[in-house]
Amino acid sequence: MVSGKQRLTMADLKAEIEVAETTEGLRFIGYDLSGESITPEDIPSMRGIILRACDLRGISLRNCDLRYADLRYADFSPLGIQQKKANLTGTMLDGARLEGACLAGAILQHSSLRFAHLGLDREQGTEYSTDLSSTDLEMANLESADLTGANLRGADLTGANLQRASLIGANLVDVNLSNTQLEYSALNKSSLGSSIIQERTKQFDDARRIYMALKTNFSSIGAYAESSWAYIKEREMETAMHAPWNAQQFFGKFELQGSFTSPSALHKSRFISKVLRIIKFYTKHAIIWLFSKSSGLICGYGERVRNVMATILVVMLVFSFGYWICAGVGTVSSGPSLSPVDYTAYSFQVMTGTTVGDLVALNNPAKILSAVQSTLSIVLLGLLGFVLGNVIHRRL
Repeated sequence: MVSGKQRLTMADLKAEIEVAETTEGLRFIGYDLSGESITPEDIPSMRGIILRACDLRGISLRNCDLRYADLRYADFSPLGIQQKKANLTGTMLDGARLEGACLAGAILQHSSLRFAHLGLDREQGTEYSTDLSSTDLEMANLESADLTGANLRGADLTGANLQRASLIGANLVDVNLSNTQLEYSALNKSSLGSSIIQERTKQFDDARRIYMALKTNFSSIGAYAESSWAYIKEREMETAMHAPWNAQQFFGKFELQGSFTSPSALHKSRFISKVLRIIKFYTKHAIIWLFSKSSGLICGYGERVRNVMATILVVMLVFSFGYWICAGVGTVSSGPSLSPVDYTAYSFQVMTGTTVGDLVALNNPAKILSAVQSTLSIVLLGLLGFVLGNVIHRRL
């Protein structure tokens, strides 16, 4: 066993391994290997090596074999004024122990971390989690990795494999999840913050795809309430894409190809045709945006009962105000009512098909309003039943 707090070069490490003839269980605790460069040609395998609490700032371990290594509390943060990043591109870290390690800003592109331990150190009973903030994990394989409570804020997980990984309590704020495989990964909606970074930067198509992946993942683990949230966010991103001020960015390339050619370069008839095409394009997407936006407000895209209930209440109050304006509700014997309660009660009566006292529509405007409200009530009550059934189905 080698112990202490002193400088350890690549040559020293290689010599110690040659003497021991194996790296399994070989201990280097608290040593300083910062800035060193180790390649598979130097040391073919460091499988099972113990580099606990070592200073590994700015180290290069490209394509090295560190499977089942103990790297707990090691420091992989940037080194010196130039902020040289630790480079673990393509490194094999399957089953490695990295609890409490600082990997902030490190490069782990295409690295393999299957079944790696990157969460809380339960063995030591500490609350220190692995710091992966701003880490580059593009195309990394984190299948079945334990990332419980890990700090991944601002990390790049583009194209990474997180299937069956545990991300409970992890900080995923500002994480890039583009094309990330998330199937059966355990994570909470709260870990993502209020929205993902693509939504805030108005990359609505990318955001829609990520929310779609989150929806599928939440469904796969039985988190139906969170799956519903992801579906609503997915639809909101789709709606934003169709907004007239965004439509050209997301659909213009295919639907308006060549439509913005200079008028001088076109024959008059062709120019008019192009203008009509542009008008048709914006009209189409404006209508889609309007209907989609209305769907979100009225029923939360079929996912929110409270939205439908609120819509029904607003419609009832608006029509009761209409009845009051035209003074068209009262009883046959006493004439129009002066009480706001009577107008509200009559509106409720029309909305629900029930009878409240002897209140009736007394004039033609009130009768027309009653017919319109009755039609709307059929639509809204049917919508309420649909949304309620949809929500119940998700919970069962």
